[in-house]
Amino acid sequence: MSVNRLHMDNTVEARQVLELLLEEQSAFFLGVISSYVMRMGLARGEAVSGLALTVWQETAIEALDHIERFARASQPRAWVLAVAANVLKRKRYEMIRQSLHELPVSGLVEDTEDRQESAFFDQIAGLAVPGPEQEVEEREQVCEMLALVSAEDQQILRLALLYDMNGQMLAHALNVPSSTARSRLHRALARLRVAWMRHEQYKEEI
Repeated sequence: MSVNRLHMDNTVEARQVLELLLEEQSAFFLGVISSYVMRMGLARGEAVSGLALTVWQETAIEALDHIERFARASQPRAWVLAVAANVLKRKRYEMIRQSLHELPVSGLVEDTEDRQESAFFDQIAGLAVPGPEQEVEEREQVCEMLALVSAEDQQILRLALLYDMNGQMLAHALNVPSSTARSRLHRALARLRVAWMRHEQYKEEI
């Protein structure tokens, strides 16, 4: 049975093809995932292989859970890589969310506003998760939101949301300590949330 077959006649056959693809090309997929784990700054050194394996396992489970979509895929291997990309995106956003909750030097504490920022971040982050076929449209939505805040805030939010940077990578890009980068991201996210709420309220009034 060829894993390159463009269309599967039924779910059973599709599952057999996918299972064969996952088994025969697991080394290829792990290699690609490992490279992206490093490029996205999700892990370093020996931790790369462990996280890559976790991502690969989650990718396989998610792929099998969406067998109907796989059955309609014209390029099976590219489809699996798209699933892996979504898993990697979620890992990235989990790391950014964690950095948002780490206490910066300024003594920020997790209060009601902090939780609102976290929920708002989830809302924005969710725009990038569904699938690569929607990526252009979703990034346009994020850019529209970022246009509501200052250029300085846009810079750090763009780095976090559109360029896959976690706390440490943000600090390196901005040439500031990690605690300062987290604090700036907190404040920028808070200002964006307020600006977006005003924007939505204005749209309702007109």
